[in-house]
Amino acid sequence: KEVATPLTNWRYTRNPGGGIYGSAQSVDNMYFNRLDAKTPIENLFLAGAWTFGGGMSAAIISGHTTFRFVKGYLDGEDTTNLMGVELPKASEESSESSEQLVAVAHPIVKGELPAVTLKSAGSGREIALKEIGVPAVLLFHTQETAEEASAINSALRKQAAYANAADLVIANIVDLSSVPKLFRKFAEKSMQGSYENAAANLPATHQPEDYVIILPDWDSSVVKAVGLSKVNESAGVAVVDAAGSLLAVYQGAGAAEAVLEYLK
Repeated sequence: KEVATPLTNWRYTRNPGGGIYGSAQSVDNMYFNRLDAKTPIENLFLAGAWTFGGGMSAAIISGHTTFRFVKGYLDGEDTTNLMGVELPKASEESSESSEQLVAVAHPIVKGELPAVTLKSAGSGREIALKEIGVPAVLLFHTQETAEEASAINSALRKQAAYANAADLVIANIVDLSSVPKLFRKFAEKSMQGSYENAAANLPATHQPEDYVIILPDWDSSVVKAVGLSKVNESAGVAVVDAAGSLLAVYQGAGAAEAVLEYLK
């Protein structure tokens, strides 16, 4: 037999008190309520059980998140938040021409949107998918493909014709079917934080609830309804007209270019 005690944990990890789960595991001090990966100290980032949460899985997720922050920092790029919402800064110009963009993909499905209403994380705004009222692009993704969805969002907003939410609504539909019910509160806190961070970077003239739309799809029902799968491997995009009809769905390389070409 092998026997370990908190003294053993301290010997190998130097965690104070031999605490393998980091700081006390209380409801108010778990996951996204703990230390943040970023710190006020230049060049210092945190990872491990004392940040995201105790236990092996939580520490691994913490390492993955911190890696993204550090990589973006070293590359001189803004890091994307967990839910993949990337918004233009107040000083950005929407002048990029769409003439250089060529469609490289074709619709993989065409049909009906489900008649469901989803509540946007952060703002609480309710979005009836078939009653948005203006042309819309729905981005389907998980945490793994959040960066890809963010790139599509950015490419669309950089076009002068789609810079404003009044002309084109862009909504992130996050497939959270892999999140156990026990951890849904933590996922909700993460989305709340993503909303607040993105809203803080908006131009003063923009209403956050119009530009930061994060819709949780807890059981993948919306993802499946539009004919998508494996959005954890490749983000999906759905184009919806002002009447709420599903016009086209794309997935894979070149989705942003294809959507831009289709919107024209």
